[in-house]
Amino acid sequence: MMEKTYLLQRLISPLETANPFSFGGGLPNGGIVEELMQKLVKIWSFDYMGSAEFEWGAVPEALEQISKNPYLIAGEMNIQYSVFNGKQVYYICGEEDEEDVKRRINQIARNKLRLREPALMEYDKIKGWLELDNGFLFFVDKNMFDKAVNLFMSRE
Repeated sequence: MMEKTYLLQRLISPLETANPFSFGGGLPNGGIVEELMQKLVKIWSFDYMGSAEFEWGAVPEALEQISKNPYLIAGEMNIQYSVFNGKQVYYICGEEDEEDVKRRINQIARNKLRLREPALMEYDKIKGWLELDNGFLFFVDKNMFDKAVNLFMSRE
């Protein structure tokens, strides 16, 4: 059973380099090891969230949870309401969590969950989200999704 969703890290289009201010005054790169950060900056950049919970290791813990899950699946869903208005939403999650993840994405899209910081789905600059409490990703940007699938699901 999944934990309550409270921490949702917003993802934006990649910048040239990692933004040193994405995680405020917390750990450098939010605690993400440099090798992984170099891969991530080619896929997305982290939007500054403004809360300490995002600065002290929750982001790398969620990324590790995703990367170590041998049963990851990738999928897509169509949301007919909210700011998505029929757009495709793409997700990466553990196979056993898929139905819960789809339900959570729908709840987030309808502003039905109390999050620490807003998802800001109505802003075009936000292309994806990393859910930190349960370790799943979802995107409105297909290119970002495809690159994330390649990073997290290619088992070499």
